Amino acid sequence: MIDYDSNITDINPEAGRISLDIGENKSYLSALPTAYTLLHEGLVFYNQMRQNDLFEPQGELVPYDCPTGLVCANIPNWLKLHARDILGVEAYFGQQHDEIENIYLIKSLYQPTSTDLELDINSQEACQYQACINDNNCEDITLTEQRGQLLADVSFNSSQAILSFCQTANNTWSSCGIVQQTQKNWGRDEELFLGDTITPNILYMQNGQIEQRTGKMLVVNESAVLTLKTNCELTNATIFAAYYGLNGQRQIERLCVGNSCENTGISIKP
Repeated sequence: MIDYDSNITDINPEAGRISLDIGENKSYLSALPTAYTLLHEGLVFYNQMRQNDLFEPQGELVPYDCPTGLVCANIPNWLKLHARDILGVEAYFGQQHDEIENIYLIKSLYQPTSTDLELDINSQEACQYQACINDNNCEDITLTEQRGQLLADVSFNSSQAILSFCQTANNTWSSCGIVQQTQKNWGRDEELFLGDTITPNILYMQNGQIEQRTGKMLVVNESAVLTLKTNCELTNATIFAAYYGLNGQRQIERLCVGNSCENTGISIKP
């Protein structure tokens, strides 16, 4: 899939361009005009549905025993939302430091294809995560869990990049690849080398909104790997939930803070 950056005018600003490789077999070329027409009609219909969708979720107190068709948690301040309007739910795990709530781990909890509707949130994941060159040279980092890896948005040699961590045989997490973006193009997965610079980013909660700040630069040493260091203090734990709905807006709600995080979960009713 190729996203073109062009000067074409009179295009819906939310639209993109897609290139398709149709392969060497050209026997179905005659069907493409009809297929593209149907795709266009589907996109027009979807756009009209979005424009006519005035739904805006509102927060209110709800009991844990959710009415059928609603989403809620076993704590009193979850936002009610019809399950059919939800596209995904994520958990944001963090720690409080000097009245600042840093978010260290983002984890997907629910998608429309999910079959498990009773979602337990492990409070032991509400840790401080740091990327380390050695025991004395570490920086806070926000990670996203995805398919058995932990990913982080970082600055790599002054360019935007995605840094990945993999779990080793001794259950430690070490960097296992870096994908760099140059002039809006993403490169291949590469290894780290001596002298490479990594500047981690950390997310934090500010006035109900997620903000980002940049940490200090780390210089890769002879080992050519970064390791993850964790510090888990339940008394400092903070966990948020974020959901994404059909209206394209992300809603964030605090689930728990401190020792109250020990028994936290979300129940989704179809």
